[in-house]
Amino acid sequence: MKGKREQEFLWSEVMIEEYIRFIKGLSLKSIELLEIAAKKEEDFFPPATVDVNHEVKFQHDFAESDSQLELMEEKLEEEGEYSINAYVKFKLEARRRAKKKAGLRITAVFLVKYESKLPPLEVFLNRFSNHALLLHTWPYFRQYVFDTTARMNLPPLSLDVIKMV
Repeated sequence: MKGKREQEFLWSEVMIEEYIRFIKGLSLKSIELLEIAAKKEEDFFPPATVDVNHEVKFQHDFAESDSQLELMEEKLEEEGEYSINAYVKFKLEARRRAKKKAGLRITAVFLVKYESKLPPLEVFLNRFSNHALLLHTWPYFRQYVFDTTARMNLPPLSLDVIKMV
């Protein structure tokens, strides 16, 4: 558990300003499809309840210290080039009423490569992964689901846009 002072600092105006600097110094280098899988049960056909989940993992070339507060005070002025790889896994499952087993499963893993001028602090990456990163990858997954369901002789499934607040 982080100390109260550290938690307050993490959500301060300074933190928001630094996060904005982080975003402005971020550039997208590529989005790659690493893995795909799709399976339809022979007897599956809509209507069905559709659930979509996602997971995000980061890999970067910056080692954080134990204290976010200490890091904020010492490291944010050090601009440079930091590589960030984000692995985003989407998993869709569709079930007909009264069925426990999913009749349709679609999974995709994307690798998104970024470069950043500021260190990729964990607190920045957590916020980024729940907002901008999903907005960058969601259209690719939506298109894959649409095309795949059509090729499965199902009505093409058009997933809704992501709604964030």
